[in-house]
Order: sequence, then structure tokens, then C-alpha cells
Amino acid sequence: MAFLNPWAIAIGVLVVAAPLAVHFLTRPRPVEFPLSTIQLLQEVIQQRRARSRLRDWLILLLRIAAICLLVATFSRPYFDDGPAVARTAEGDSARVIVLDVSQSMAAGSGGAQRIAQGRAAAIEFLDGTRGVQAGVIFMGAKPRTVFDQISPNLPSLRSAVEEVTVRPEQANVHAALERAAGMLSEANREKRELVIISDFQRGSWGTARLDGLPEGTDVQFHAVASSVTHNVAITQVRFAEQPIIGQPAQIEIDVANFSDNDNDVSCQVAIDRLQHRLDAKVPARGSRTLTHSLTFDRAGWKHGFVTLTANLDALSEDDARPLTVEVRDTPNVVLLSRQSESAAPSSSWFLEQALSITLARSDGQSPLRRIHPMRMRPSKWPAADLFVIDHPGALDDEAVSFLAANIRRGRGLLYVTSELADAMNLQRLSEAFGSGFQPPVQLLSGSAARSRKDLFISRVSGRQEPFRVLGSTVEAALRPVRLGGGLPTQAMDEGLRDQVLAELSDSSALLYVTSADAGKVGVLNADLGESNWPVQATFVPILGELVQGLLRGGLDTGAVACGDPLVRLLPAEVQSVEASTFRPGTDATPVPDEYGRLQTTGSADGQSPQGGFVWAWEDPAGPGVYEVRQQNQTVMAVATAAPGLESDLQTLDETVLKDRVGEGRRVGYSTPSSEDNEDDHWWTWLIVVCLLGLISEIAMLRGFRV
Repeated sequence: MAFLNPWAIAIGVLVVAAPLAVHFLTRPRPVEFPLSTIQLLQEVIQQRRARSRLRDWLILLLRIAAICLLVATFSRPYFDDGPAVARTAEGDSARVIVLDVSQSMAAGSGGAQRIAQGRAAAIEFLDGTRGVQAGVIFMGAKPRTVFDQISPNLPSLRSAVEEVTVRPEQANVHAALERAAGMLSEANREKRELVIISDFQRGSWGTARLDGLPEGTDVQFHAVASSVTHNVAITQVRFAEQPIIGQPAQIEIDVANFSDNDNDVSCQVAIDRLQHRLDAKVPARGSRTLTHSLTFDRAGWKHGFVTLTANLDALSEDDARPLTVEVRDTPNVVLLSRQSESAAPSSSWFLEQALSITLARSDGQSPLRRIHPMRMRPSKWPAADLFVIDHPGALDDEAVSFLAANIRRGRGLLYVTSELADAMNLQRLSEAFGSGFQPPVQLLSGSAARSRKDLFISRVSGRQEPFRVLGSTVEAALRPVRLGGGLPTQAMDEGLRDQVLAELSDSSALLYVTSADAGKVGVLNADLGESNWPVQATFVPILGELVQGLLRGGLDTGAVACGDPLVRLLPAEVQSVEASTFRPGTDATPVPDEYGRLQTTGSADGQSPQGGFVWAWEDPAGPGVYEVRQQNQTVMAVATAAPGLESDLQTLDETVLKDRVGEGRRVGYSTPSSEDNEDDHWWTWLIVVCLLGLISEIAMLRGFRV
């Protein structure tokens, strides 16, 4: 128990002594007169004296109780520990205020946003300090401070709080708490206080801990979340496959319903010159993926927005989401092989026939070019979206560098391995790819290689590309397949095992697909000329699915999260950094102060076409679309948007914050409607009891007939 006005206790002690003094000082002192006439009344007098004493003591106790109650009323007692950090403070204290500025702080109802309540609370915790040094941290994707350390310059801190706005980012709670702990640790003050002002979203605060704070730090959680959490949002937009001119490409839109009721939604898709409307019902606390096929008639980068129309909820900022995608011409494929084109049947011959069927154009022309790698320098090779390698022999350094540079920029590679030279080629390619390429297995050469034939498929990932094209019959359909050639393999990392899509009966890998920066690499470990698979009905459809997956490369048409670092390898058309410019892709896209930087990689002079160019942007703005242009042509476009997790407005309650997040520390919890002490209501009851005591005194006097 504590008191808001403890000074009233000292005054009360003096006041309580007054009735006692009056009682004993005014007590009558009778003088004895031995008269015979009153001796007969002695017994009656003794009885009345005992009654008067009882009356006097009861009245004395009631009066003392009344004064004590009045004193307690003025001292305003309360029966909890109060706030861990009061709004007012003075003395040798260091106070750090963490203000959440993530996307969810834009939510609200009736025009009042959470961020407005957060700003007001932060200003209160600043204005109530005298002689206190303070610091302010704005919590977004990364913590942003007004000053690097606590400062007595409270007016500047207040001005920064007044001007801060919501950022379309997810709150990085761990980084903000770590920064706050650093500021408090550096503060040479007697008392340390941390005030956290946030809506305390479950998605961001579910794993938060205060372990890193200095010992003895008092923590105050100030919640600004409203009771209205109804929200329907577009959380992701993407294309399922690489769009190609004249071919339908499926767009996928994830719509989430963060409310307790089913909702009918209407979604408007606007990209390039295409307009479409999609309607659906989204279940309560669930999501739906809306799909639609789009056909583009021109190549190049396309961008637009997907918007929920007539959607009235707590957070309107997530009702629209930007998207961007590159529409490519009909893909060109280069087959590299030293085998003779007329040698039939051979492994490369089977590949060429199957690829011609898979990639057949409507005009009858073949997109496939066959090249002998020893007879043409890589700089003379035609432009290709996919390189297919089968029996190439030992590739020289120029060929390895050329292939690695193109694949890292988004091209595809299908390597059919069957010879010892293939193991060496893949090893050199792996070194050229760098850390962006992590194969799940290593091909063994030398003494590890041995004659391989009549192998069957022992395991296949039937639910993944390319085998899912066969549906539930995949295992039965592949049972007659017998394979020969290829090389034994050794697992590199157990965590990458899911990249191995098929295994052979000798436990070696038959097929794996992995990424190489923006491109994809598929390795088929078998000699098709020594296998019966090319004459099976399953070969062409599986090869077709595999080729389509490799052509997509590392396709990522989803938006980059605002505030997260952006790194993109630019396409091969970019020949120099100086000739490249940046600009917003749409009128609705905010203009940032800077667009990051372009830097070279893989080339010392920065001008070689075999070197790569990287667009690195540490803090992307948004939401919107941003372009890299060269010679008035868009060579790269990226969409940025707030993370979908910010659309879930459910929050942690007071018990979880105190018992789990603030475990082992002195923590308090408050809201905009609460004062420093929520139990400051006992004084009203004390007044009532005091009045009852006075009424009881009057009733007692009446009862004793005084």
C-alpha cells in the first residue's frame, strides 16, 4: 500500500491528537461533599457514571476514526505498485522512449490513428521530466534515433516526436530493444527507465524479451491499440510463371481476412493496359488465393497495382499492393555438345528432339541452336534464355566465366552429366558462381567413378516440379525406366536434401535443381544414350516441365519489404554504371532521397560484359515501383510494399507483456485512458465511510439521550 500525498499523514497525526487532548483536558473533576441526603443515590450515580464512560469512549473512537478517514482521504491511498515509469520524473535519471512507427500504427477508427496516440504519449513522458536526460528511438524495420545517446536536449526530442510519421515497415522489436539497451548502458545515471509505446502486435512481439537491458531498469509498456482489429488485406501478389509474349501467365493474389466474420471482397487488377476484377469470399481468420490468367502482347517490364475496392476496415494502407514483372520474348535455347548432330541415337540427339517438341513455336521456327563449344568462342554464342549442356568435354575458362555471368543474371542452365569432365566443369562453374550457388550433392570423379547401368529410380518428389505433371501415377509411370552412365554423388549438406528431386537405386542423385543468384541450375545425372528413358512416354512432359522451371530462373515478382535491404543483379544489357538512371515507375510512387547504388561484380574494370552489375539499396522507400533505366529503356523494375504480417492487428494483452516479455523485471502497463495510478479511487470510499461515522456519532448521542 502507498500514498499519492504522504505529507497528509504527518498532518493527520497532529490532528488525531486533538480529540484526545480535548477529551482529557475537559473531563470534569468532581469535588466531594459528604451530604447525607445523597448517600441513598450513590448506587444510581455509580450506574450512570459507567454508562457515561462508555458513551464518552465510543464517541471518542468515532471522532478519532473520522479524523483518520479524512487524513487518509487527503493522502489518497492505492493498493498496487503503480506505474514502473511515471509520466513525471526528476533527478538523476536516464529515460529512453521507444515509439513504434511500423505500418500497423496507421490503423484506427473514426479517423484517429494509433500513431497519434503514440506521439501524444511520448510527448507526455518527455514533458514531465525535469533534470532528466532522455533518448527517443523510432522502431521500424531498423531502429532510428534522434541522438546516438541520451541527451538533455528535450525540446529537440519533442520536435522529432511531433514530426514522425508511420513507415510502411515491420517493427524489428529485437533491434530496437538492443539499441535501447545500448543507450541505457552508456548512461551514467542513478536510475534507468525504458518506456515502450506500441500497439504490441502478436506477430512482432511474440518472441520479444527484455534480457539485454541493464539490471535495475524500470520498464513501462504503454499500449495504444484500439479494440477495433477488423482488417482485410492483400498480403502478396506474384506470377506463378515467367510471362512470355502471347502465352497466358497466371497471377496469384493472396487476400487475408483478419476478422471474426466472413467477408466478400472485390479485387481490381491493373497492370500495363490490362484491367480485371476478381470477386471472392474470404473466411473469417483465413485467406484466399485469387488467380487469373493474363496474356501480354509486348515484351518488357510491366507494373501496376492490385486494389481492394470498397473495403472499409481499420487499416486502409494494405488495400493496395504494387507489382512488377518482366514479360519476355519467346525463349531461345542453346544446346552445347561436342557430339555430332548426325549421330543418332545419342544423348544430345534425344535432348534436341525433346526440346524441339517442348519449345515448338506457332510459326514453325525452332528456338533451339546447337553449338560445338570447341569451335566457337563464347563471345560469339547467340543470346540464350537457357543453356543446355550435354557431353561438352572440358570447358575452357572463357566458357565457364561466360556461362556463370549469364546464369547469375537470371538465365537457366540444364547440365546432363555423364563423363568425368562434367564433374570438373561443374566444380569450376560452382567456383565461378560464388556463394550464391549451393548444390546439394557433389559429383565424384577419379576412382569414385565406375560403370553404371540398369539403374532404376528409387525416390522421386512427386509433388514438385517437374514430376508433379504426372500426378498420382508418377511412381508407376517411372517404374519401367532404366538409366545408365552418369556419376556417383556425395551429399554436401543434409539441409539441402529437398533440392534433390529424384534418386537412383545406388543412392546417387538423378536430378537436382538449385539457384545461382537470379538464375536456376538443373543437373540431370545420366547418359541418355545409355538409358531407355528417352523412348518412354514420360520423358518429354517431364523435360518440358523442367525446362519451363529453369526458364523462370529465380523468378520473384513479389514486392520487396520496405525497409529491408534490396539487392538485385542487373541483366546482361547493362554495360556501364554511368549510363544507368533511376526513377519512380508510377505517379503514386513516392520519390526517395536516394536510390541506393550500382556496383560491379565479377569484373575488375567494371566494363566487361562478363562482369555483373548489382543494384544495392539499403533502405528502399515505398510503397511503389522503382526502375533502373538505360538508354531510355527499363532494364530492371522492383516493387516495394509493407510486409503482409503488419496487416494482422491482433495484440498481446497486459498479462503476457508483464509475465512473459517483462519476466523478472519491474514493469508497468498503461493505456491512453489510464492515469499514473489506476487504483486511485479508494479516497471516494473513505469519504463515504467518514460520513457514515459522523452519522453514527449523532445516532449514538441520540441513543444515549444526550
